[in-house]
Amino acid sequence: MPPAGQPQPTSEQAQALIDWASCGEGPQRLSPPGGFEVSRPQYPSAGAPPTNADVKDLLAPQASISATEVDQYRCFVFRGPGEPGEERGIVRFEPVIDDARVVHHLVVYETPNDAPFEDGDEGSCGAGLEAAVYAWAPGQGPLQFTEGALVSGGDRRYVLEVHYNNSAGLEGVQDSSGVRIYHTPPHSKRIDMMTLGPDNFTIPARSREEMSGVCEVEEELELVALMPHMHELGVRLSSQVQRGGDAEAPWEDIITLDGWDFNFQLAYDAQGVTLSPGDVVKTTCLFENTSDRDRRFGPFTEDEMCYHFMYVSPPPSERRCNQTVVNTSFMYEPGECAPSDALALGREVMGSYRTGQPPAAEGGALPVGRFTLTTLELWFESFDVGPAVLDPEASYYQAAGSLEVTEDGALNLDMMGTNYITTERGAQFTLPVSVGFGGVVASTEETPQALSFTPSCPSEGSPRPLAYTATPTSLTLMLPFSDPVEGTQLMRFE
Repeated sequence: MPPAGQPQPTSEQAQALIDWASCGEGPQRLSPPGGFEVSRPQYPSAGAPPTNADVKDLLAPQASISATEVDQYRCFVFRGPGEPGEERGIVRFEPVIDDARVVHHLVVYETPNDAPFEDGDEGSCGAGLEAAVYAWAPGQGPLQFTEGALVSGGDRRYVLEVHYNNSAGLEGVQDSSGVRIYHTPPHSKRIDMMTLGPDNFTIPARSREEMSGVCEVEEELELVALMPHMHELGVRLSSQVQRGGDAEAPWEDIITLDGWDFNFQLAYDAQGVTLSPGDVVKTTCLFENTSDRDRRFGPFTEDEMCYHFMYVSPPPSERRCNQTVVNTSFMYEPGECAPSDALALGREVMGSYRTGQPPAAEGGALPVGRFTLTTLELWFESFDVGPAVLDPEASYYQAAGSLEVTEDGALNLDMMGTNYITTERGAQFTLPVSVGFGGVVASTEETPQALSFTPSCPSEGSPRPLAYTATPTSLTLMLPFSDPVEGTQLMRFE
């Protein structure tokens, strides 16, 4: 053990000590961290922070963590480093873990800077992984680029997402975890993150299954560092490239990690590897589900993921690359009030169950255009709904939806989905849901945060005024429901 207050030696330092103490007759190499085998070396250890860099902290401001909710996602907004209009380069990410008992992982997203805010404001966790620029999970230390820097600046807006897992039910927890970034003037080598891998998959109970996603490369990219990511059922992750889109070409290894350990999620060195337009990258994960319950793709600890985060240079035009269409039993069938191109807009979304009150409606000018359902949340006062107590970790909501708002104020909304509900005693049942309406909308002076409708579809009935929040690129609607219990369905279209 290192002396108190001293950092743990890096793997390179530990190997050097073994070689010195044994006069070169000790183990040829240390066992890989976590006990797994991996085809790439670890990214060079960060060492001491750079002395010529400025520092900015993105930290949760003493967030109070519930003792009764196991998985909690909290998001906080921050400006990028530097002054407005100034470009900066992030050379080092350093995790700051306040209470390790409850911190599951951290993600930093870059999102549109389309609304006023102050550093540390709590906001929506609606960003997608295509916007991720850094991710931390157990086992990782600081990440410092050996060459180049992640493009950033004072005009950029970042969201720190902290996933808390308080499965022990600890009370009185307040946490200020987050990420410390070191930044300098811009570098000639500009870096950004790209995310590969499949989504929207299910791993059947008592099965050993492979899931794959395909990325069709559209531009010349140089790989810098690799960060594979799975949850607790992961056994192996691999990424391979087939050059030039030639179906007869051999698959070349980018990384293969066998014997996954969730507690050791590290960054691996890919410097010198390049991707070219036409190349196809296949990312495959092997899962082993020994439980009696299906496990689905999702962000929660009890869900699974198969993501390969890659730092690349120059910054890619699209941060999320996955052209694989997953075959599931869910099929979106637009209703009579749907926009004309609803099938093209609709994509599968996994909704979540929450307790308490949904975010307050803020109103705003309606954005004009066609939008896709991206976030779906069911809010209950309590998971005790009378006849049974819902199990929010085992239950999920599979849906798709589309929305159109025209210049003349007409709105057409369509959403269909299925609730897969599990109670605390293990009873399971499904509840189909369909929402569709259209008409001319207007916010009234009496209730500026609610939309009133003059209906045109369906021909009978009229939806009650809906609380809403609008930005230039999204519309969030809060739809009350009362069958079989009362609550609110939050739908965010982007």
